[in-house]
Amino acid sequence: MKRVVIANQYKKNLQLVTFLNNLPHLFHNEGEILHDDRNIIKEFCITEEKLIVKSFKRPIPIQRFIYSFFRKTKAHRAYLNARKIRKRGIDTPREIAFVEVWHKGLFDEGYLVTDVTYDLPIADLLVNNDGGFCKALAEQFASFVVELHMKGILHHDLNSTNVLYRKSETGNYHFSLIDINRMKVYAKGTLPPKDECLKNLNRFTWDYELFEFVLTAYAKIRNWDVQETLDRALKLKKHFDAKRHRTKSFLNFFRNKD
Repeated sequence: MKRVVIANQYKKNLQLVTFLNNLPHLFHNEGEILHDDRNIIKEFCITEEKLIVKSFKRPIPIQRFIYSFFRKTKAHRAYLNARKIRKRGIDTPREIAFVEVWHKGLFDEGYLVTDVTYDLPIADLLVNNDGGFCKALAEQFASFVVELHMKGILHHDLNSTNVLYRKSETGNYHFSLIDINRMKVYAKGTLPPKDECLKNLNRFTWDYELFEFVLTAYAKIRNWDVQETLDRALKLKKHFDAKRHRTKSFLNFFRNKD
């Protein structure tokens, strides 16, 4: 069984509808690979328009059960989140459709279809080859994160590859988000708690000098006490980094046993 959900403005595009209905087969046999890791991302050209298709890693059995009965799939959540954050003025590739493939009553495969973006990850520019960082970009990134939080948005994988940028003629940076299936969007008028905002910045860098620079800029924009904010943010980040290191060491121990 297959579930195909298409955004209203694309439903009359018969070639696109045909493509989506044949997506699992076409994805495995056609398209240009842009990214091939845990998830696979391909570019297709339909009716002379380019689009992006993301195939999410096939879930393990317990995840199949959860996605079938208790939780929306990653493709479904990313599709809905794109709508939500765009309504709040945050840019992300426009959602076109999502496709779910079910087998014997359980969810099996998920695909997200969006338009193309040519923006680049901030990771490509944020850290220089000499180990320094771009202060102008870092400052404007801090301002962007403040905007996210003030609009009630917490991207739960806010790393430097999931934030894209393009530079305007005036030298300012415009930011957008990708990989948005893990996200919390608060009700309008409700702001995330301070600790949640600080935790949200744990993932974007391992460089503590860059981290402190961004947190300082963030605190100033929000009119928070800078030193108090830095002390709390560093405590939260060190706890996060240590926990992540322990988890990786644990997993690597068992991988090395194989």
